[in-house]
This record gives sequence, C-alpha cells and structure tokens, in this order.
Amino acid sequence: SDGGLARWNSDTDRFTVFRRGAGVSDYLASAVVVALLIDDGERVWVGTRDSGLDILDPRTGHIEHLRHDPMRVDSLSDDHVKALARGSGGVIWVGTDGGVDRLTPGSRSFFHCPAAPGARKSSSQVLSLYVDPTGTVWQGVPEGGLLRRDSSGKITGHFRHVAGSPSSLANDNVRAILHDSDGHLWVGTEAGLDMFDPTTEQF
Repeated sequence: SDGGLARWNSDTDRFTVFRRGAGVSDYLASAVVVALLIDDGERVWVGTRDSGLDILDPRTGHIEHLRHDPMRVDSLSDDHVKALARGSGGVIWVGTDGGVDRLTPGSRSFFHCPAAPGARKSSSQVLSLYVDPTGTVWQGVPEGGLLRRDSSGKITGHFRHVAGSPSSLANDNVRAILHDSDGHLWVGTEAGLDMFDPTTEQF
C-alpha cells in the first residue's frame, strides 16, 4: 500500500491506520509498505520501499524502526525491503536490494547472507523470498533465477532458465514462490508458473 498500514477491527468494522506523520509518537518510517509478516509474538514486521524495516506491537501501538547504518556492519543490508519470511525457531528473513539478511529472535544484529559466487551485483537483490517446511530458503533474484539456501543462509543451489531445455526454469525473474503438500515448489515467473521437483531438481 502507498497509504501506510491499516488494521481492521472486525467488531467495529473500523480501520486504524499507521502511517508516516500521523500525528502520534509512533509512526511508520514510510507510507509505502511492500512486505508484511507476523512473528511468533504477534508483532507485525513491515517492510518499506525505502525506509527499512518497522516492527509494530499491535497491543501497545509502539513501532520500532530498523534501518541500514553504514557505521554498523550488522545493520540491515539496505533500506529497500522487498520481501519477508519467517523461518523455524522464530528466525526472520529479510530480502532487500542489498541481499538477504537473517535475524534471530530477540537480536537486532543482522547476518548478511552471501551472494552467488562470481555473480553480478543484481544477484544479491531480492524479488521474492520463501521458507519451506524443511527450513530451506528460496530466493527469487532479478534476472538471476532461483537461489536455494540452507537454514544458515548458505547457497546450496542455483537454478536458471536454459534456452532449449524444457525442464529448466521458464524465466529468470522469479516473483512468487510457494510449497505444496506433495513437496513440490511452485514458482511464479514472468513467463508463467513452474512446478519444481526438489528430488529431481527439474521444473
């Protein structure tokens, strides 16, 4: 949304809006919200287009701001947040224009996951992010296909479109990822929808 974050009360059928400059002490860092996640403590993590990451406690209305700080190596990689995902044990995965960050519960020290070896700068960027039931992290990369990471953030696979190969990824811009009950990974690309079989590693 370009108008901030709205919480709907089903009892009153009314919205409470959180946005920048709302006239209260706690406000969103940006009105442009691009990603949302609810953690194990029912807090709402808000990824913004250009102002980092906000954490809203809906019980108190307090909002904590997490930003990139060039003086801190363990701060958020980049203030352009593109995707959020929740891993096992309450781990929060943050996809930004600067790469994928891993944040453990209770910590404000971000671990910056490595980019694909020898890849261009865009390979560190994120179009989509998903954690499957096994704890495997899947990252959609702009014009870079699909990266597979283990629960520590290490890259364990890189899947690209190969011209003339019907069992390869249809397109290298992966915008949506979902896992089904049969163990398949569904991958939305700019050339349509692919189904990935992790056993054969084919689409």
